[in-house]
Amino acid sequence: MLHAARAFKRLCSKASMVSCAVVVRLVMVLIDGFHAGTGRGVGNFVDNLLRQLDGLPNTSPKICVAVRRKQLHKIPRVPNLKLYVLPSLPFPAWENILIPLLCWILRPSILHSPCNSGPLVPLFTRRFLTLHDIIFMHGRDKVKTPTSLYQRIGRCYLRLNVKILCRRYHQIFTVSDFSRSEIVEFLPVDPNRVVRIYEGAGTNFRINTRPDSEKKIVLHFGSDDPRKNTVRSVEAFMESELPKCGYKLVVMGACKRAQIAAPIDLQVTGVVEFRGFTPAGELGNLLGDTLCLLYCSQYEGFGMPIVEFQEAGVPVITSNTTSCAEVCADGGVLVDPNDTRSIANALNDLHFNEDFRLDLIRKGKINANKFSWRKCAEELVTYYAEFL
Repeated sequence: MLHAARAFKRLCSKASMVSCAVVVRLVMVLIDGFHAGTGRGVGNFVDNLLRQLDGLPNTSPKICVAVRRKQLHKIPRVPNLKLYVLPSLPFPAWENILIPLLCWILRPSILHSPCNSGPLVPLFTRRFLTLHDIIFMHGRDKVKTPTSLYQRIGRCYLRLNVKILCRRYHQIFTVSDFSRSEIVEFLPVDPNRVVRIYEGAGTNFRINTRPDSEKKIVLHFGSDDPRKNTVRSVEAFMESELPKCGYKLVVMGACKRAQIAAPIDLQVTGVVEFRGFTPAGELGNLLGDTLCLLYCSQYEGFGMPIVEFQEAGVPVITSNTTSCAEVCADGGVLVDPNDTRSIANALNDLHFNEDFRLDLIRKGKINANKFSWRKCAEELVTYYAEFL
């Protein structure tokens, strides 16, 4: 027993020395890169953030990122950031097993969880969180329950996660003033620890304009999630004059035609097309024929497509509620997302009034210039620096 006790003491002593050495050598920020390389939603946020952090002078060598092995080939090149490639476990296991283990080994100064939740287990580090929105805190009176079981389980996990951890975050970042006001209202956090840092513009597509383009397409990012308002957007398009003028509504994204078409009469083939996920290159080809983006979501924490399409020179019709109005400003048409007539009138205005459409394009580009991934990364690093 005595020998075993001495051996354990020596082991603990060595472990302590190694741990101290790691702390000295690796004073760093560890970013949870689970969503890196996925290319959509929060994955787009992480990818753009990593690109900019990689290019910042004197700061990027202090930043490392935990990434999934199966996503490694899709992650943007970041030669100045240290990547830790971990097994591709499902999200809850990744966040509550692999990330804590890596923190216990590296002892970084900060763990930054950039996608709405963090590990539920104790950590030997300060916690930073980017909370894009708190839609999961709302009941059916404000946001309809999603039809997908996966989405419903995800919202329950986020609600539990944030309620448990919200007081433990040293800093909570969010992406709009609207989201910040909701976080302060619904979560028991110190308002001084909740900071708005806008996301950036910067699209992966460019308009491929043809000389004979007639602008006969309206684009909509559809979803089975009711908050994306796809059913009402289709109804508004059908109610407008555009179908009679030869227009087609192209619905992109994870959206099942049967669920959307059921409550609507879509017997006229060719008027509404469901394309599913559309690669950036193909989307660039569509933009040359696009009259506008129809993005009348009922709830957004930011609304990245608004800025992306404004930057690309495509007029935007979006909601006058949540963050959409804040992000769009006067660079688009703001409508009541629950009023199909309001949406239909906006579509008609863009078709029949060319001067109005061109003025929106000009204002949209000006507005998009306010949003910069570089500025987003620089602001984030100023908060990192307080603890490095």
